[in-house]
Amino acid sequence: MLIRLLVLVGAIAALLVSPAAAQPGAILEPNDRVAVGLNVRADPTSAAAIVTVLRPGDRVEQVGAVPYWYHVRLPDGTEGWAAKGYLRVAAAPAPNGNGIDLARLRIHVIDVGVGDAILIDYGDKEIFIDGGMGVNLAWKHVKDLIQDPIELVIVTHADTDHWKGLTRILGLEPNPRTPHFRAVEFWDPGYDRGCDPGSATASYLNFISGVRSRVQRFLRPLEATHTPLVLQATPSLTAFVELPELPGFKLLVLHTNASPNGRDCAYTINNASIVFKLVVGATSFLFTGDANGKDRDGPDSPTDVEAQLLALEDRLPGVLRADVLKAPHHGSETASTTAFLQKVRPRFAIVSASTNHHLPRPTTLARYTTSGAVILRTDQDRKSDNDHIVCYFTTQLAVDCNYADLLE
Repeated sequence: MLIRLLVLVGAIAALLVSPAAAQPGAILEPNDRVAVGLNVRADPTSAAAIVTVLRPGDRVEQVGAVPYWYHVRLPDGTEGWAAKGYLRVAAAPAPNGNGIDLARLRIHVIDVGVGDAILIDYGDKEIFIDGGMGVNLAWKHVKDLIQDPIELVIVTHADTDHWKGLTRILGLEPNPRTPHFRAVEFWDPGYDRGCDPGSATASYLNFISGVRSRVQRFLRPLEATHTPLVLQATPSLTAFVELPELPGFKLLVLHTNASPNGRDCAYTINNASIVFKLVVGATSFLFTGDANGKDRDGPDSPTDVEAQLLALEDRLPGVLRADVLKAPHHGSETASTTAFLQKVRPRFAIVSASTNHHLPRPTTLARYTTSGAVILRTDQDRKSDNDHIVCYFTTQLAVDCNYADLLE
C-alpha cells in the first residue's frame, strides 16, 4: 500500500512539474511561471552551464526530451536543455506553419532608394506593401516574381515614397504600360492628406480613384472594416485577419488612423500609418510604415503611434514581439524608441532608406544595436537597386534574413 501511495504521489508530482507532453518539432515558449527568464543549459542537469536565457515570448523548437527536461533548438540553431515545468506548447509540430509550406515563403524588402516596397511572395500568392517613389524600381525586381493577381496590396499611408511605384505595378499610369497586375484586395488608412491640399494630394487621390475601380475588395479607410487593436476595448492576440486566398497567413492590424493628428503636416500623414503583424507558424513580422514614435529633437520618450502601441502592449503583453521588424520611418530619429524596441525585441531589423535623405540616423541605429537586433539596410550602396533584402526559412523552420546577392 505504501509503495502504491508513493507511486501515486510521484505521478502527481510529475504532472505538476511537466506540462502535457510535447512532441519533437513542437514550438515551445516560457509559460506564465517565467516572469524574467528561463535558463537553457548545456545538458539536462540543474548544475550544467547556461547556454542562454529565454525571455517571456521567446520561442524554441523541441528536439527531444528526457524526464523533466526538453531538448530545445533556438532560432539561431543553438541547442540546449530547459525544464519542462516552465515551458508550454505554443504551436504543435507541423512542417508547414499553419498549413503553410515555409520553404516557399519569401519576404523581399526591395531597394527602391526612397521609400518602402515590400513583397511577401508565396509561390503564386502575394502581398505587396507600399511601392517606393520610383515608378520602375520596384517593378524591375518583382515583375518576374508576381503571378497575377496580387492577393493584397497595402499602402501604409499617403506619402509619395510609399505609393508612387504601385502605379506601374497596377497599371495606373496615365499611359499604362503592359504587362501589369490586378489586385484582389486593397488596404489604406483613408487619410486624404487634408493637411497638405497641394499637387501631391491631388496625385494621391487620383491614384486612389484608379485603385478603387480595379480591385474586388476596397478597404479604405481600413479601420471601417478592421478596427485596429489600439482602438479595441478588449483586444485579443487571436483577432487575426485571414484572407480567403491566403489561408494560414494571419494578419493582426495594430494601428491605422483615418483622422490623425500631428505637430506638423509630415507628422500627421505618418501618424495615419497602418501597422500590422504577420504571423506564419511560430514566426512573426512587424510592418510599421512611417509610424512616428518621438519628437525629432526631443528625448527618447515614446509619443504618437509608438505611445499607442506601447499602451496596447501593456494591455496585451506580447502583441509587439516580432522576429523581424521593418524599421519605422526609414530609421528616422522620429521613431524606434528604446521602449518600443524593448517590447518588439526583433532578431532582425530591416531599414529601408536612402543615402540622399541621410537615413538611417546614427542615433536610431545605436538604439537598434543596443537592442541586439541584426541590422540590414537598403542604403549600403549609394545606387538604388543594389541592396535588396530577403527573409526566408531555414530547414529548421527558423527565419533568416540577408542581402539578396549573398544568397545567390
